[in-house]
Amino acid sequence: MIHNRRNAVACILLVMALLSATDAIALGIIPAKTIIDFEPNLSKAIPLTIINNEQNDISVTLLASGELAPYVSFRESALAFAGDEGAKQAEILLTLPQALEWPGVHEASIAVTQVQSGRAENSGTAVTASPSLIHRLLVRVPYPKQHLEARLLVPSVERGQSQRVVVLLFNLGAEAIENASAAILIKDREQLLNALPQKHTAVSARGDALLAFTRQPKEGAGIYAAHASIAYATGNLSLQQEFSIGEPKIAITSVKADPLTTGIIPLRITLYLEWNRNLSGIIAYGIMKNSSGEAIAQFTTPEAALLPGASVVTAYLEAGALPDGIYNLTVRVTHERTTAELSIPIKMRLGMATIGEQNDFTMLLLATVILLIILSLYHFYHKRKEL
Repeated sequence: MIHNRRNAVACILLVMALLSATDAIALGIIPAKTIIDFEPNLSKAIPLTIINNEQNDISVTLLASGELAPYVSFRESALAFAGDEGAKQAEILLTLPQALEWPGVHEASIAVTQVQSGRAENSGTAVTASPSLIHRLLVRVPYPKQHLEARLLVPSVERGQSQRVVVLLFNLGAEAIENASAAILIKDREQLLNALPQKHTAVSARGDALLAFTRQPKEGAGIYAAHASIAYATGNLSLQQEFSIGEPKIAITSVKADPLTTGIIPLRITLYLEWNRNLSGIIAYGIMKNSSGEAIAQFTTPEAALLPGASVVTAYLEAGALPDGIYNLTVRVTHERTTAELSIPIKMRLGMATIGEQNDFTMLLLATVILLIILSLYHFYHKRKEL
């Protein structure tokens, strides 16, 4: 009985969670963030649009929390939507003091919450609230002198495409920066691949600037990192961001069969990975068909990791006792980002599997026979010449 009650409670909680997620989607707010530069005793009304996506009869409340909450109020802290109202305007009233304790970014979170009313079993009205949407209100207090912050933007590109590396500079100080410089290094782990020429710019007090670097990547497909070194009169910054060039590619370069053992053909599948990092999650599938197209054997390998360049994956094809003949083997290698496929003939003769035209043993035997014929002809020619 207790077990059944626990299951029922769990089901109710799951349904409530799903309904709450739906309610959160029913609301929207524009904008999601407001940034204001600090001014002593600033009073400002900040407009906020609340979207009633499903146009239902709903009520919402606004509540401030966080460091700046004491300086935030609302024109109306509760709004009611009629079913045909898709949006309403709200106003955040910000009243700043003469000074804030420290420079930098100060924040208040404005929670917009849908409120639903219902009748409780015993008495009165029960009120439930859906998950809140958050509007971020940021106030930037300037540093007394120069203070630079930066952001590095490095897009991933396809091979052969040009790449634009951008450094965004933000001066949060009260003094202008006459000369800010940025240098970009492109690395493969610790190996330096490319150094871009240094660039310079000025950044006004409480202003921003942009430095852009355009390059034509010569690196092969892989994952790399851009390192930015930023310097100005009173400080230095270092930033790093990874990016990729192209996508990993796998090629099946060869498939070889070892001697058949009790109906199992061991296969050595040689793969070539064109990528500069190890690639995990590789799975190889294979299917063997007869001349009528009927599948008679197949294999699936466990997940494997490939190193850059050539790697060998071993598979076991459970072929059983097969009559002599030519069969078709299709090998497919898959990864979430790339695939490769190869179809080749496989010849069964006297319990031996030969991949392609000939196996290594046959080639060696043929070469030996040809060499013996050449030696015999040479010996015959010299004997005849002596006569």
